[in-house]
Amino acid sequence: DAYVDVGVYQEGTGVATASLDLNNNGSLSVIADARAISAGNNADASATIYPGISQTANAGTIASVALTNASSSTLTISADAVASGIFADASANVYGIYQNATGEDEATIALVNNGALTVSANADATAIAYARASAEVSDAVHQSADGAVASVALTNSATGTLEVSAVAAAAGEDARAYASNYWAFYQNADAADGDATAALTNAGTLTISAAATATATDSGILNNANAYGTNEYAISQTATASLGGNAAVSLDNTGTLAITADANASAGDDAYAYAYQYDAITQNADAYGGGDASVTVANSNKLDITAKAVATGSSATADAYNYYGIYQTVDAYASGTADSGNAAVSLTNASTGTINITATADAVATSGSADASGYVENGVYQYAYSANGDASVSITNDGALNITAIANAD
Repeated sequence: DAYVDVGVYQEGTGVATASLDLNNNGSLSVIADARAISAGNNADASATIYPGISQTANAGTIASVALTNASSSTLTISADAVASGIFADASANVYGIYQNATGEDEATIALVNNGALTVSANADATAIAYARASAEVSDAVHQSADGAVASVALTNSATGTLEVSAVAAAAGEDARAYASNYWAFYQNADAADGDATAALTNAGTLTISAAATATATDSGILNNANAYGTNEYAISQTATASLGGNAAVSLDNTGTLAITADANASAGDDAYAYAYQYDAITQNADAYGGGDASVTVANSNKLDITAKAVATGSSATADAYNYYGIYQTVDAYASGTADSGNAAVSLTNASTGTINITATADAVATSGSADASGYVENGVYQYAYSANGDASVSITNDGALNITAIANAD
């Protein structure tokens, strides 16, 4: 087994201020690589990173945490597991970048990528009999700020490529592949008596994916393949403000943003592919005691949220589910004698923008039954509540907004 228990660790505690900075101007890599090859026996390989980078700041006044990946620089956090044998099991798990700031007066967190930043889990299992591959990424970037005033920000510039991927491939008489991506980008800002902001800006290429491929070989009595690709809470943003502060959450995409769940199963006998996408973009803002609460998604280029399942076998089943592609909620509450502020939810797609929210299932059976299910529920969900002020919910589409479910069974 290969295990990295914190690749880079930074912690600062100050009576007044605490400031943490990580500036990468070259090549920074945190790798766990496990390989088990056995021609005549079982093979098990496990690779884990937990986490790749950890930054924690605690201060009596101001706490700040920052990570910058310069242009032409590479930052890679990757767990890779390869197993080959009669029975083969490959497992890869990654917890990426953890950023936390706690300051009595102010807490700020920023991550800026101008180069290539990759967080990935890759599992490959090849067997004569049973093959299992499992790849999981959890919290590729986790940002949490807590202070009187709190802000978190993630920026992928026009020169930036940011990729978070879980890839599992299994091949054998009985092949099973599991790829899971959870909370790829998690942002939380909690302000005790000021403003709370959570912002994600993408001007480059940002990809969040889970891809599972299972291939059954003709080596024995069984010839089954099962593939499961799961992507949940890919972008999760929350801001909470108390004592009259404003809570604001924003996602601004001027580049290419893709959130995908893919499953592909191929077998001589039974093939099953399951692709599951849930809360791809979720935003929540809560304001107490007079402050305003707002969440916004603005797109002027390309935003894809997809679930795709493909199964091919003597009998084949493909299920693709896409729940709550874009989920936005805001609440403005009264507190004590203070009335609430306003609550606003906004989704804007410019004339140059395309938003695709899709579920596609393809099942091809050579002799038996073929079943396909493509399902989308609440492609866009918006909710606003204000106890005493105004509540507004809006979608402005000047480009192309496509919500599609497709099922093909042959």
